[in-house]
Amino acid sequence: MDKKNNIDNVNIRRRYERILGDLEGYAKSTVRTKVDDVGKFDEFLEGKDFRKLNEDMAIKYKNHLKGLMSTEKPIQLKTVHGKLLSVIEFYNWLRKQPGYKRRVKESAIQCFRLSRKETNSIATQINLIETPNLDQILELVDSIKGDTEVDMRDKGIFSLTLLTGIRVKSLTMLRLKDFDRKRLILTLNPLDDVDTKFGETMNPVIVPLDDNLLNQFIYWFDYLQKVKGFTPENPLFPMTEVKQMEGSLSYTATTVTNKFWKSPTAVNKIFKDRIKAAGLSHFTPHSLRHALVQIFISLNPTEVEKLALSQNLGHKSPVTTYGQYAKYDVNKRSEILSKENLQNIINRSSWNINDALEQKIDLMNMDLNQKYEEILKHLLKNINTQQ
Repeated sequence: MDKKNNIDNVNIRRRYERILGDLEGYAKSTVRTKVDDVGKFDEFLEGKDFRKLNEDMAIKYKNHLKGLMSTEKPIQLKTVHGKLLSVIEFYNWLRKQPGYKRRVKESAIQCFRLSRKETNSIATQINLIETPNLDQILELVDSIKGDTEVDMRDKGIFSLTLLTGIRVKSLTMLRLKDFDRKRLILTLNPLDDVDTKFGETMNPVIVPLDDNLLNQFIYWFDYLQKVKGFTPENPLFPMTEVKQMEGSLSYTATTVTNKFWKSPTAVNKIFKDRIKAAGLSHFTPHSLRHALVQIFISLNPTEVEKLALSQNLGHKSPVTTYGQYAKYDVNKRSEILSKENLQNIINRSSWNINDALEQKIDLMNMDLNQKYEEILKHLLKNINTQQ
């Protein structure tokens, strides 16, 4: 499809981009995604003005996106849904702007929406995220046998990512001053150039699921301060320093600089390469947020403890945490609901019932003994009175 520009469309898109960033306060990446989605629709219009939208055009564009699901590089229905929502949001804003008011019918905008069946399918879809368990993460860390600065740093990255559920982009921006060693608390402050979701200040506490993982991170933090002489403003997880070996054309990457990563890409690659070297099934850094929640749930936490973890992850409600991160794929559900695990559940339940019965019997015996003592005292009192 040839790209034809409509100058009015281009100008209003630029204005919309400024509104999203400056007034609505969306993150730059979110603004770019929304504006790009609108731009794709503008390309589809082939020079037609945004004001010309009608039901037929909306339906054709929706079918166009759905047609991409069967191409060589298919997109998911969930992605189609997101792109259509971006266009709907844009038009809802557009209808309130001078020169556009009442020019676009609400019925035309509604034609961008997927069917109820398709929307329900997306809402109930469980992304089959490969979520590692604690043993696999420990195996990953233990697979790093070296003791170079890069090795120590990578162990620290894996450990902190699991124990806090921190997002990679935030992790790459952390400074030493952002970690309170005594209280095991991080400070993620957007005003101090630490990127967070929705631009909110967060104070995640390290959840000490495993002493080895906690010690790996603490050791790295202490090393940077005491051995490398890093200042509080230096990065907690700095870039790799690549040097050419003396008298050779080869390069070595065993030490770190005092510079920040330019993007999360390098950390994602560290995960990919280390996981492959360890012979483990691939999982992403973000999947460790899921792992943290699922490991925590297996400990049978109270409602208060669940709420604390939810807030630790930066969620407004536990519904978000346990609705999104505690969704198990079919393989995990098969493991949980297996005959062997069900037998463990039955055994625990039987133990709890027997334990409760024993406690009740003990209480009954205590009551009987107390009653016996009271009767005995009463009899002795009467005997003494008669005498």
